Amino acid sequence: MTDVTIKPAQSVQGYVELPGDKSVSHRAVMLAALGSKPIRLTNLAMSDDVRSTVAAMAALGAKVEHDERDATIVTITGNGMRGLTLADGEVIDCGNAGTLARLLPGLLVGQNGSFTLTGDESLTLRPMRRVSGPLSAMGATIRTSANGTLPMTVSGTADVRGIDLGLEIPSAQVQTAVLFAGLFANERTTVTETAQMRDHTERMLRRAGVKITRSGNTVTVQPADAVELPDTIVPADPSSAAPFVVAASLLRGSRLRLPGVMINPGRSGLFDVMERMHAAVGMLDRRTVDGEP
Repeated sequence: MTDVTIKPAQSVQGYVELPGDKSVSHRAVMLAALGSKPIRLTNLAMSDDVRSTVAAMAALGAKVEHDERDATIVTITGNGMRGLTLADGEVIDCGNAGTLARLLPGLLVGQNGSFTLTGDESLTLRPMRRVSGPLSAMGATIRTSANGTLPMTVSGTADVRGIDLGLEIPSAQVQTAVLFAGLFANERTTVTETAQMRDHTERMLRRAGVKITRSGNTVTVQPADAVELPDTIVPADPSSAAPFVVAASLLRGSRLRLPGVMINPGRSGLFDVMERMHAAVGMLDRRTVDGEP
């Protein structure tokens, strides 16, 4: 263990380059692995859970190439929408990545074969029935432990059924798993939320050529023949920006620049609150990069 001493500061000044957003990173890695050509992902979050997602897609047959000079650049080449495979006797280790454990089954329902997901001690305590229930209704055969946790085995089917799902408890992970499964369905799939959630999945699927629409709190995805995500730059993580924004707002005379921070409406609540508190938070050079503001 290392002791760290933090001394009071008069102000904070300068430039902070933040890591890529984890939510976008997970989704980009998974969708890139459904394509049939090399997809370059830049500014990918290199947290342990995103590394678990990269490793999982490699275990499922995607070719993963890491840039020798920049660890945040990864090129992924998939084998098509239904090209995910797993060697006999192998399992997918999700580590501590709850996003991976809940999103990936949505892609596996449309594959040929059975896939077992497990994770570390903490992850195997988390409930999975909110994902396994809707996916089972779509035609997949899913087995979990007796108490509805990992390990989970997903047996894919060529006859995925579209469903209309109402989410009483908002969950972007459950929504995404069902929308992913809807890509393989024989008819449209809808998910209705009680409150609008982060829309990274919708934005990314649209960029990948998928027909997906929103009406109020209802999202509808049509079956897809192919998913081809273009090269993607992952925006900087607004959650990682939060402590710097707060510190600069509290210390008089501070001036801090945080380039490339995502200001997706579903993720920018802190910035909105700080502005209402009359903090001098300036949004400069607003633009949309690869589907995200």
